[in-house]
Amino acid sequence: IEATKQALERAQKVFEQTQTRLNGSKITAPFSGLIISIDKNVGEEIQAFDPIGAIADPAQLQVEASVTESDAITVGLGQPTSIVLDGFPDRKFSGKVKEISAKVSIFQGRNVLRILVAFDQGVQVPATLRQGADIYLITALKNNVLLVPTKAIRTEGDKKVLTVIRDGKPVGGQVLVGSESDSQSEILAGVSEGEPVQVPQ
Repeated sequence: IEATKQALERAQKVFEQTQTRLNGSKITAPFSGLIISIDKNVGEEIQAFDPIGAIADPAQLQVEASVTESDAITVGLGQPTSIVLDGFPDRKFSGKVKEISAKVSIFQGRNVLRILVAFDQGVQVPATLRQGADIYLITALKNNVLLVPTKAIRTEGDKKVLTVIRDGKPVGGQVLVGSESDSQSEILAGVSEGEPVQVPQ
């Protein structure tokens, strides 16, 4: 009986030591989130502080981008942005400029500043790592404006000309253009809402 008791005590100590080592081998995330990448496989040897994966907090997702030094004067903290992720081209997410670097760096031969853009509703954004994105900085907001495709406007001398379809025929006329972007332009005068516009192919 005594020998059995000693064997049981030794087994209990082995169990406790094994349990302690098992508890020490557990990896606990420092915050709640989503696992978005795993860099190690089961059975691989790792060293202390080796990264084994990445976790994202959906509430704090952000995008890093670069703006040219000349354009940086139009960028400010808190400025609203529109974000389109490469993996989700049909969805637009809103955000704001969170950080603007004071250090100029070189990117594709140009002086640029790094900016960080935080999503307004991070929990609605698919958690991804190293995914490309297009960021549109909103410099002005206008309501109830008439917009046409920018490529529909052509320059003739010092005039801006737009061709509309009237009575089934193309008719060119001068227009007064307001704000412009690569894709759309504001028309202040020269064409009426609802008139079909001829857009070059």
